[in-house]
Amino acid sequence: MAKRMNKTNENQFFKSLDGLAYGMFVSIGIGAVMIELGKIFNFNQLIAWGGAVQNLAGPAIGIGIAYATGTTGIALLSAGLAGAICVSDSAAWPICAYLAVMISCYVGQFIKDKTPIDIFLTPVITIAVAGLINCVAAPYIDWAVDWLVCQIDLAATFPVWMMSMLVSCLMGLIGITPLISLSISYTIGLNGLAAGAAIAGECAFMMGLAAMSMNDNEIGDVIATGAGMGLLQFKNAIKHPLILIPPILTSLINGPLSACLLKLSGTTYGAGIGNVAFAGPLSIVSVMGNSYWLMVIIVDMLLPIIICYSIYRAFLRLGWIRAGDLKIRRL
Repeated sequence: MAKRMNKTNENQFFKSLDGLAYGMFVSIGIGAVMIELGKIFNFNQLIAWGGAVQNLAGPAIGIGIAYATGTTGIALLSAGLAGAICVSDSAAWPICAYLAVMISCYVGQFIKDKTPIDIFLTPVITIAVAGLINCVAAPYIDWAVDWLVCQIDLAATFPVWMMSMLVSCLMGLIGITPLISLSISYTIGLNGLAAGAAIAGECAFMMGLAAMSMNDNEIGDVIATGAGMGLLQFKNAIKHPLILIPPILTSLINGPLSACLLKLSGTTYGAGIGNVAFAGPLSIVSVMGNSYWLMVIIVDMLLPIIICYSIYRAFLRLGWIRAGDLKIRRL
């Protein structure tokens, strides 16, 4: 595994994406894992803790972005509150929080240490700016996400072979963005074969990206990516878009295998949570029965690794992807 890099020459934009990813990872991601483990072991207290952790996603995102971009002191703490006020039922609220926190961080850092009453002004102005940005940006971001949801909903009505390819690819791509895929799944009402295809696509991206990143990252980063936090690769996908081609091609294969060949049906919850704590594949087994375990493991676990890694190796030889393109920077 590659050694951890402590220094980076990345600009503030890419540093902020690290903060966003880790903020969502330690709150939404870890909370989901706790909830799933609580369900498996019938440990209600763990489920409650997981829910409490997820409810702190706004502050976690705010502090993560602020810390990653070098914000310090009371402006850093205020960024946590700025993130908190952006939380909503919208699937796109993390994007709204990102914009609000970024701008409010610059404002808060600018006024810090400027007046004798900074201890009051910094949090008040930081939070007010975040609230204003959120109010202005949220309707437009929600409109764009609603359009995307409509396209997925439309794709779910197509013939099974076409539906499985489109739903698999689109839900897989959404899984590595800051969008809340669970909210999107419930909005559309994904179920049955469409849910199974969505899970196949999400697993194609998570397991595939994890396999591709083994040489660039430490084992913990690889496991986190494979266990459902493909968002950790969101920054790298923006910097090096070609790393998305192997998982996209894999999802276009996995979706039809799941829906057309094996007829694997999933649940709305499984389609939304994807590979987080392997809840998506588990939901397929809960619908289809224990006799489908082997099929689920092959389609949603093994094939994504084999297909995606094979394409990745070919891209490496062609020079389209280079060593280090999937490196995850630790905060």
